[in-house]
Amino acid sequence: MNTDFRSKNMFVALLALLALPVVGMGQTIKSLAISPNPAAVGGVATGTVTLSKVAPSGGLKINLRSSVAATASVPSSLTIEAGAANATFTVTIHKVALTARTTITGTDPSKKSAHSVLVVNPPPIRLINLAVTPAAIELPATAKGTVTLSADATGNGFVVNLSSDEQFVSLPASVSVKAGAKTATFTISGSSIAKNTSATIKGIDANTYSATAKLMVQVPAVRVASLTLTPKQVGAGVASSGVVTLTSAAPKGGFDVDLSSDQQFVTVPAKVTVKAGAKTGTFAITTDASSNGGTANLMAMDAAGYMAMASLSVTVSTVRISTITIAPTSVTAPAAATGTIKLSGPAPAAGLAITLSSAQTFVNVPTVVTVNSGATTATFNIATTSPSATTTATIKGVDPNGISATATLTVSPQSNLASIQMTSGFQYSPQTLTVTAGTTVVWTNVSGMPHTVTPDLSNPSMTSGTIVAGQSFVWTLPANAKSGTKFFYHCLFHGAAGDGTTMGQGMAGVVIVK
Repeated sequence: MNTDFRSKNMFVALLALLALPVVGMGQTIKSLAISPNPAAVGGVATGTVTLSKVAPSGGLKINLRSSVAATASVPSSLTIEAGAANATFTVTIHKVALTARTTITGTDPSKKSAHSVLVVNPPPIRLINLAVTPAAIELPATAKGTVTLSADATGNGFVVNLSSDEQFVSLPASVSVKAGAKTATFTISGSSIAKNTSATIKGIDANTYSATAKLMVQVPAVRVASLTLTPKQVGAGVASSGVVTLTSAAPKGGFDVDLSSDQQFVTVPAKVTVKAGAKTGTFAITTDASSNGGTANLMAMDAAGYMAMASLSVTVSTVRISTITIAPTSVTAPAAATGTIKLSGPAPAAGLAITLSSAQTFVNVPTVVTVNSGATTATFNIATTSPSATTTATIKGVDPNGISATATLTVSPQSNLASIQMTSGFQYSPQTLTVTAGTTVVWTNVSGMPHTVTPDLSNPSMTSGTIVAGQSFVWTLPANAKSGTKFFYHCLFHGAAGDGTTMGQGMAGVVIVK
């Protein structure tokens, strides 16, 4: 019975031996090597597994493992093909701050293993620090960023890419540390924000070594708050004004605000300065009289980027003043001339009032001339008195929309000429005029009401008839008039005649021969 039992056990053991895999016959892992070793961060290394014999049919699977996967990682397994004695795999090298080690192990199905210790060195030159000074800024101030390397840069320098996690912070995309230097600086600026906010500034090199720093950006106490326009709608050629208001009083030295317009037909100064201690600053706005009008957006912006906007509407009348012409264009005083106003089209039902003015006192024009309904032109009288020398005067007409037109009249002086004005104070000025015989006297009505020059004693040549505003009357004394002769006169509307030897009442005057 014992002999039979032993025989049976031997048979079972033989069957078990025959059932062992081929590897059991000698295909085991022999070695595992890594190249290069040491390896550098940012690259890869190659691992090679070698067997004691070529792999059997179907190949041989080797399990792989890295003891510190954060330093270098490997695939989970490797299959050595049938008939081959070795195979390779990729070792991925990860970033390390200091020299690090990891053990790469390969294990065959029989649990036999081989390993290699891989040394990983950080790059000799890498980013190790980023600093920002000052750590907090009040807009529009800027901060300085500094990157520091582990060693001096070589060759063409060392580039560090830069970024911010907040869009209101501006900085260059990168900064380059020059060869032979360990540090480089860059400027950090901020744009307008609603509240104090912290931003993270990050630097990263080509090997993904990075460093960060915080920057607090603070809202300035004094900044642009609003922009208002008065009026908000004007005719082409008509001025408006703007007022910039700050959040608080301007500091010592004042506070500058840049101004701009998005339309060429509206012009503003380049800037307005709010005086120290004040909260507002006013500036003038001009519009182009020849424009077709429209809406212009005006912007006020301070140095920190805080801004305010307002819109100005510029309207254009369908009918406007077009030209002014004068005939003749040159006279010798006290001659008169005629001006003609021309519109761009027929005047509206109520007519179109044109305001007139003269740049010279010796040229007199009516204050207002109305172009009647449906008409395109209107004329007006121009009176002249003698200037001291030949001079050109500019006559200007302005329509209700502020659009203007001008024309010129050249006036030459006349020898032996004297002037008297008829004023709104019911007076001749001067009331008494003493001149030589043969002198030409010119009375000009500079008031807004009609007057006359009427001799106290019959003298047809001295009788003017009605002289309306802006017109003149010319009379020349007889060349043979004796010295001491007096020519008394008065205004029929505002004075009374004397007896021919004394001054009359009210608006009265006298011309005396020297």
